[in-house]
Amino acid sequence: MSSKTLPVIIVGGGPVGLMAAHICNKLGLDFVLLEQYHSVTPDIGACIGLWAPSLRVLDQLGLWDAFEPQVKPMFDKISFTQEGGIIHSGSIFAVNEKRYGYQTSMFRRHGILKTLYDSLPERSKQQILVNKKVVALDIKEESVSVRCEDGFEIEGSIIIGADGSHSAVRECTKELARKSFSENEPFGKSEDFKTTYRLLFGNCPRIGDAKPGTVYECHRFGTSTQVFVGDDIMWFFLYEKLDKPTSEHKSYAQKDADEIAARYADHRITKGLHLRDLYKARSASGATDLEEGILDKWWWKRIVLVGDAAHKVTPNAGLGFNSGIQDLAAIANGMRSLQSKGGSLHDNEAIEALFSQYQSQRTKPMRKFGDLSAKTTRICAWHSRTAMIWDRYIMPALNLELIMSRLLVVPIVSNSIVLDWLPEPHYRSGSIAWKTAPNLNLTEEVS
Repeated sequence: MSSKTLPVIIVGGGPVGLMAAHICNKLGLDFVLLEQYHSVTPDIGACIGLWAPSLRVLDQLGLWDAFEPQVKPMFDKISFTQEGGIIHSGSIFAVNEKRYGYQTSMFRRHGILKTLYDSLPERSKQQILVNKKVVALDIKEESVSVRCEDGFEIEGSIIIGADGSHSAVRECTKELARKSFSENEPFGKSEDFKTTYRLLFGNCPRIGDAKPGTVYECHRFGTSTQVFVGDDIMWFFLYEKLDKPTSEHKSYAQKDADEIAARYADHRITKGLHLRDLYKARSASGATDLEEGILDKWWWKRIVLVGDAAHKVTPNAGLGFNSGIQDLAAIANGMRSLQSKGGSLHDNEAIEALFSQYQSQRTKPMRKFGDLSAKTTRICAWHSRTAMIWDRYIMPALNLELIMSRLLVVPIVSNSIVLDWLPEPHYRSGSIAWKTAPNLNLTEEVS
């Protein structure tokens, strides 16, 4: 591409945004990242699980050695009733390691953010600007511009909206599109994201009878708990069904989280632990709504949405960040192909073709993952009596978790996208063949 190419503008400094910065570096593209918060490494949130395809991409970006020491591997999962009876106990995570060659790995969210940021070259860190709340976008003939609340403005080649489910990029793009489209053809034609569940989350030191490498769940009508146990830490989540679904976004203060925890203090965690025990020992906690939804369109002209900005799923199955990485890999492969043909990010037709191909490639697997996440949340929290019967009796009797994983999840994971122009120094394989095996002829750098 031409040396006069304007920078890629990344909006959002969360894990997906920082991954986009690393990918731009590998592509040899200048970027500017805008984050509305005062830091891109805040010590908030709980944990993030990385699936095998995400570990492959991290390896391709040269981040394996930085992340490997932080891994908190999971091996077993035990599901209880509130009364303490075991619904199901198994080693689905060990099975997945045999299938794909990679452990299901949990990381502190703060650790992911810090590692992604610290691993960037110093010059790239200077291109990350905080306290930049996006309030307006503008499309020009061969570029796009962003204006922030503090008056800062910047022009770029494209915008990657990685700013989450309450995306400012998405809302600004809707406004731009409304001015350009006829009334019956708006951007973001689908319904707003809906919230049916809220989440209490937090972490505490490992206590009681919690076994490292184990995921504990307790299922009951309207709520469920999910706890990931590392060597020295426990991440806990409580899912609560709302009285009715809503499109309204609610912000939660610490007192709201405390009230939820008090309401479900007796919720079982393990044989010997209840939520009150973890909450009393907590290091941090919070609460948030869990939006769900997939937009009809993820891009418009020179603006593209990735991750939660385009599609939001409940976190039981751990598919949020992993799906965002898949989005970025699809876009990056398109950019690399454009580079190899001597194309330019200022070519309107080429960019629209690239973004269209990205959405086409990602929509089908994302809809399947959205459906999987929604069903998992509703079965675990016994959304109905039918869900309870299915979860408590039918699935354990027929070992359906393993069967459904093989039939529904394996085809999507094995067909996952990686950066087909970068090598994989730590590539692994298992009993399930990857559709995209590494190209052994690739060298470390292609930019």
